[in-house]
Amino acid sequence: MGVNRGVRRGRRTVPDIEVRDPRGEAVSEAYYRVDSTVGLQCVVMPVPPSRPVRWTRGDTPVTTRPERGIRVDTSLMGSGLSSWLHIARAAVSDSGNYSCSAGDTIRAEVRVHVLDGESLSQRKLGGNAPLHDGRRPSHHLLHPFLFLLVTYAVLALT
Repeated sequence: MGVNRGVRRGRRTVPDIEVRDPRGEAVSEAYYRVDSTVGLQCVVMPVPPSRPVRWTRGDTPVTTRPERGIRVDTSLMGSGLSSWLHIARAAVSDSGNYSCSAGDTIRAEVRVHVLDGESLSQRKLGGNAPLHDGRRPSHHLLHPFLFLLVTYAVLALT
């Protein structure tokens, strides 16, 4: 569950595929608060020839549905594909097994848990997977850059 590593079959390589959380870490389970935005990224490397990335929940395709707050964005990313699944104002009923696939041969799965207050209290007693609040984290290189910038400004003023 979560990650499917590429393998060589004959003359072609089957791509790697994985589902990542908003922090960019491969996951097989993801936890979100009610009313937050579910954000999952499917990464396929290298790009499979003419194979679209598809999201499903169980056996049902998940596609962009603005009236429901669901958006799927797929784009090229270096030598691969990136497909984001966003579910705005997530409800407990959005919990379930989601998967992304590229063609019929590769697939990655993630179990999404959308938790309300009571479920959050129970979860705090056990389990250590991070709880996402639906916001994307700031880039990890930004903080050192800001430190250097502030240091330079202070030195320039003295």
